[in-house]
Amino acid sequence: HIQNYTKNLNILGISFFLIFAAWNTTQSFATTVDPSLGDAFLFALYITFTFFAVLGPRIVQYLGPKNAIIVGGLPYLLGVLSFLAPSDMSEQNQYILKVSVGALVGFGAPILWTGQGVYLSRIAARHAQNLEESSSLPQLDVLIDSNRSNEASNAALAEFNGVFFSFF
Repeated sequence: HIQNYTKNLNILGISFFLIFAAWNTTQSFATTVDPSLGDAFLFALYITFTFFAVLGPRIVQYLGPKNAIIVGGLPYLLGVLSFLAPSDMSEQNQYILKVSVGALVGFGAPILWTGQGVYLSRIAARHAQNLEESSSLPQLDVLIDSNRSNEASNAALAEFNGVFFSFF
């Protein structure tokens, strides 16, 4: 079981690396090629993010963290793909497409990041629990055992966050 949690952590980290390598390139491209369009794109993203961030936890609770990561990540894919739109599209249609997709990304971002935080916390806690169960130390005192459990969970969470952000 322990290897499954670290495998899931590595998959999560690599997935976020790939998503945001493409996304950061898209943001740079958007603001370099047409600064006005790029600014409108990013404005739509961040204003939508600001207003919908409060809904992220409720949506993650409803979908579950894995599904929330997928649902929150799809708008990023659309954002990247929107810059592959045909160059003969009218300027007005380019603005409509990219500002709309920017707003979708702003809606998806809080879902993605909240889902990531919940999922990472859960797999770290389960990893710590499995480590404790695999050690054959007798349980002598409930209070000491509880403190040991909290320390193990905190250590696993710190380790998992470190690994995740080393990818990201």
